Amino acid sequence: MSKNRLIYRLFSWFLIFLSLLAFLYIFGRVNVAFGPSMEPTLYSGDRILIDRKAYEAVKPAKDDIVAFPAPRRGAFYIKRVVAEEGDEVKITSEGVRVNSKLKKNTEGPWSYNRFTLEENKVFVLGDNGYNSEDSREFGPVKANTIVGKVKYVIWPPSRWGFVK
Repeated sequence: MSKNRLIYRLFSWFLIFLSLLAFLYIFGRVNVAFGPSMEPTLYSGDRILIDRKAYEAVKPAKDDIVAFPAPRRGAFYIKRVVAEEGDEVKITSEGVRVNSKLKKNTEGPWSYNRFTLEENKVFVLGDNGYNSEDSREFGPVKANTIVGKVKYVIWPPSRWGFVK
């Protein structure tokens, strides 16, 4: 391989790397999932890409996986939106009902609570309902505090892909 061709390849890879860094800086945020609350969708240690621009023009919707500041900690929580403004949420030991539909894996020793979500509020749950600190404990989340939408697992390579 000639010296010029090697320099061209190295420069090309360098530009690709810089483009990726610029994209992440402008549009995304890389975060590490921590804890079992989102299993089997996300596992502790997964590196995830969070789209910080996702909710500039639209509000979070049901089934979106979102990142937001933890209410009692200095980190971010990653949870799934299960109810939006206007939805009725009822919490009992039987589980969480959204508009009278029981959500899977949500039963437990929860205190009874019932409310209709106000404007700019969402109700979030972890996919691993038996092992998740979520809206059952800290209540609805203000939609404008959501940092972004979790889009992609970027590490480990065996788990690369879009998050659903």
